[in-house]
Amino acid sequence: MTARPPGCPEPPFDNPSQIRSEQVALVYANNGGALGVHLVAALTLLVVTWPTADRRLLLVWLAGLLGLCLARWMLNRSWQRAHEGHVGPIPDIRPWEWRMVAISAAMGLTWGVVGIPMLYHGHGLQVGFAVFVLSGMVSGAVVTLEPLRRAYMAFTLPVMACMVLALGARGDREAIAMAGLCLIYVATLTITVGRFGELMRNNLALRLRNETLVASLTGSNRRLESANGQLRREIEERARAEARAEFLSRHDALTGLPNRRLQHDRFEQAVRQARRKALRVAVLFVDLDRFKAVNDSLGHLAGDRLLVEVAARLKACLREVDAICRQGGDEFILLLGEVADREAVRRVVGRVIEVLAEPLDVDGREARVSGSIGISMYPDDGQDFDQLVRRADEALYAVKRHGRGSYCFFGDSAGRRDASSSAAA
Repeated sequence: MTARPPGCPEPPFDNPSQIRSEQVALVYANNGGALGVHLVAALTLLVVTWPTADRRLLLVWLAGLLGLCLARWMLNRSWQRAHEGHVGPIPDIRPWEWRMVAISAAMGLTWGVVGIPMLYHGHGLQVGFAVFVLSGMVSGAVVTLEPLRRAYMAFTLPVMACMVLALGARGDREAIAMAGLCLIYVATLTITVGRFGELMRNNLALRLRNETLVASLTGSNRRLESANGQLRREIEERARAEARAEFLSRHDALTGLPNRRLQHDRFEQAVRQARRKALRVAVLFVDLDRFKAVNDSLGHLAGDRLLVEVAARLKACLREVDAICRQGGDEFILLLGEVADREAVRRVVGRVIEVLAEPLDVDGREARVSGSIGISMYPDDGQDFDQLVRRADEALYAVKRHGRGSYCFFGDSAGRRDASSSAAA
């Protein structure tokens, strides 16, 4: 046997109240067909017996049967209104069961009574017709009332009792033999209905068991899907966090620019390209002038937005083979790859100084900064990235000693001042 999942209660596989509810519901569901059979059989009996029967009594009987059919139809409508869309055991099932038993007994007695004069006083053909009709009604009740054995027996016993009593009262041998056959017939039907009822109860229990298992498995699947969804979200969140951490390990959190670690790798790539083409690589150490004053006057948030704008302007000045990183604070390091000489570097530096000198709009207020740049060249001033950065920093220091908004190559004694940046200073 398969073990139940932890925390899952034992399902009510053999719930008697649920099975009883299903049986009663089946009988009420068969009411429409049953009423149709009663009406057709009554009409047939009326047509056949009308010429010879006491018509007044026949009409009284018919009125009684029609009244019972109407009562059964109204009972069925009440059931439908009370239990439409209901799922699960019906708590008030007993009254509905006994109402059906009572009306079935009344209809069985009505059919039995109409057969008594035909069986007792009738000739051979009338007796055969009466036995045929009443036996047919009893057989038909197997289909409509069998789910509820009480209702079936309540209908069948009055019919068969009237048949046996009427045939026995005739006294002739054929009638007594026919009464005996009726007893055998009703005993056979009773046993058959009992077996069918047991089979139906087993089928209902099996169906309810399967429905309960399906509901349990559906609930387990929903919980599993929910857990899988939560796990998937956690994995995605962790993957995003790891990707973010990996990004931040090689990039600046504020500007999104590469940091010095990633810039070192790009320097190595630029050097390999320069060696193949017998060219140089320039390292530019850029420091913003007057940034501290802007940061103090407008606030740190405005200072951060200014740095983001400066980073975007610097990137716009570079070529595809160049690279930029944020060193920290208001300092940036630019790599110019595949430059032939200092003159090529000066052209880029001139654009950078001009761009940095342009006013910036920060939160609706104008801010002005400028850039001082120290420059070192590979392979003239060093072979590795850190050495070239230090020498570019030394060149920047020389620029700072002589003013702002200018640049200086490593080894030069004074900074060179661009015309536009001098004006900005």
